[in-house]
Amino acid sequence: MTTKGETVNGYINYKEWNYNPGNIGFKKILSDKAQTFGPSDLSYFELTGLEAYKSAHVAVSMARIDIQTMKDEFDTTTVTKDVFLRLVKKGDNVSLFSYSDQVKTRFYINDNKSPDGPTELLYQAYMDPQTLTVKTKNVYNLQFLTLAKKYRAETFDVQDHIVKTKYNEKELKRVIAELNNESPGKMDDEMGTKTGIRFFVGTGINATNLNYSAAPPAGSTGSSKTSYFPKFSIGLDAPFNPNVGRLLFRTELSFTITRGEMARKTVDPTVVTTSTYKPEQQTVSIKPQLIYNIYNAENIKVYGGAGININYSRYPASANKTAVVNDVASLSYNKEDKYPSTTNFWFQFVPRAGLNIGRKWDLSINYFIPTTLSDISVAPELKVKGFDVGLSYYIGK
Repeated sequence: MTTKGETVNGYINYKEWNYNPGNIGFKKILSDKAQTFGPSDLSYFELTGLEAYKSAHVAVSMARIDIQTMKDEFDTTTVTKDVFLRLVKKGDNVSLFSYSDQVKTRFYINDNKSPDGPTELLYQAYMDPQTLTVKTKNVYNLQFLTLAKKYRAETFDVQDHIVKTKYNEKELKRVIAELNNESPGKMDDEMGTKTGIRFFVGTGINATNLNYSAAPPAGSTGSSKTSYFPKFSIGLDAPFNPNVGRLLFRTELSFTITRGEMARKTVDPTVVTTSTYKPEQQTVSIKPQLIYNIYNAENIKVYGGAGININYSRYPASANKTAVVNDVASLSYNKEDKYPSTTNFWFQFVPRAGLNIGRKWDLSINYFIPTTLSDISVAPELKVKGFDVGLSYYIGK
């Protein structure tokens, strides 16, 4: 809706807005050239069923409220500017909005039966330098009480709730519902988000190469074999903005086995010594990752990302076998050394790429950056590298 009162339908370039947008891109039809609109051009815009914004000329408090950056006295600094306020909850009597930028998130209240525009619900905090404690001033409670006397004066429970209300979206929405005399079951609005967290189960093939981290000694040769073994996993995806779904946090728990085989051979004029180390590595991994959908359509997504594998490994069947062949037969022998373990906890940086199909299937490949297992006191120092290919299925919608 323009400032002239004209309603225009079309397409808004909906992005991963971490803060309230300063302007929006708009097309009446997708083949048009994009137009840019700011708060001075629009009085309101809505992404149907997802988010709505109202333009307003408001005072914006600039005091920081996080412990690391807050001042040691109440900071009442404000700036006045035109902004897009996000509609949090709409009501007959009052409506709640929010405005977020690099400083903080603020909430605004609009008395719908007053000619005045939205007013910031004020919450102030500072660090007392003498007691090293945070002091707060909950001005927003007084603002709510004024509205409660106007719209719910007969209900003391509402006023009691207001006094105990914390400065967060969930609790402020509850007060707004009470000021609008809504039933407890009518807490949700027309605006909402798609399903956020999605769980998945998966399987795949893990290809891992274990080898000595150091080069073979002079006069020796070395070789290693890559191990292929099934991988089993469960996990979840948590998008930062479920309505857009471009950037998400993924956590995965997986289990796999690696059966390594490394050999070194030394040839002297009369002696051939072959040493073969065959560790078995059973690994449980927790894999926090950031994923970005480069192509982000509804039913197909192409993504890239990276994360850290937090691994716990055990080595139940690791042995080092040495075979010595001498020209003098009586000096030839075989021996086997048992190694109880090597590093149990280790970390690995893992880039990832994949394809998400129909919101149900995910095909991915992870590359394991070469990592040294550094506990040399009980076993040869090893280097692990490789990749895995996985197929996951999302449970539910």
